[in-house]
Parts: sequence; C-alpha cells; structure tokens
Amino acid sequence: MPGKDARYKEYKGKFAREVLRRLSAAGIYLEGDIVRHFPSTDVRAAKGVTKRQRRLDRSQPGEIPHVDLGRLRRSIGNEVIKRKFVTRVGASTAKAGEAIDYSIFLELGTRRMAARPYLRPALDRSRRAIAQIFGKPMHIV
Repeated sequence: MPGKDARYKEYKGKFAREVLRRLSAAGIYLEGDIVRHFPSTDVRAAKGVTKRQRRLDRSQPGEIPHVDLGRLRRSIGNEVIKRKFVTRVGASTAKAGEAIDYSIFLELGTRRMAARPYLRPALDRSRRAIAQIFGKPMHIV
C-alpha cells in the first residue's frame, strides 16, 4: 500500500491535470466566442467594392473591429501556460504567421483613436460558461 507521500503526489498530479484541462476548455470556449462575434463579411474580398464603400464600412468606436483582410480574426488563439496555471487568449503571432501588432491598439484605443474592444466583451459574455467549467466537482480520488 503506498504511503501518504505517494498518495499526496498522485492526487496533486491528478488535480493539476484536471485544472489544466479546465483551463484549456475555458480558453477554447473564449477563443470561439471572440471569433464568432467578428463581423462575417470581408470587405476587401468582395468584388466590385469601391474605396468609398470600404471607408463607410469602418467600425465605429466601441464596436468590434470590422474585418478587412481577416488577419486579426485568423490570429485569435489560446495557450495554457502550465507552470503558472494560466490561459492566454488573444492575437497570436505564431498562429497568423505574421506580427499582429495593432491588436492592442484596437482593444484599448490610442490618443487619436477610440477603442474597438473585442477581447473584454467576449470575456464578459463568457463569464457564466467559464464559471460552469470550473464550478463542476472534481472527481480525482
């Protein structure tokens, strides 16, 4: 029969794996919510769209950014950082294959441009679902 230390390590490992699994599930849910709420039309991809029509289709302050080339929408991803028990969700340069350096400016705004948040509203919409993911009892014994 294993000793107390061995059982403690076993339960600690099971607990850590379950927390990481739930963090991953929460990240996947939040990533999906962000991508789903981007406008579905790609303005530049539509044939016959004039410059004036593109200018009129810009997102307004406070709105989710409109899709122009789709780089930001394609770059949305999540990763679980195991050592810190953290899930990061947002624009990822690794997923898009190019630097998406403007995502922070869209989310928070600048002194010349009002914010067009897409991460914070998604987190607000997803709070209840994420709470349910973590609120379920853990069966690790």
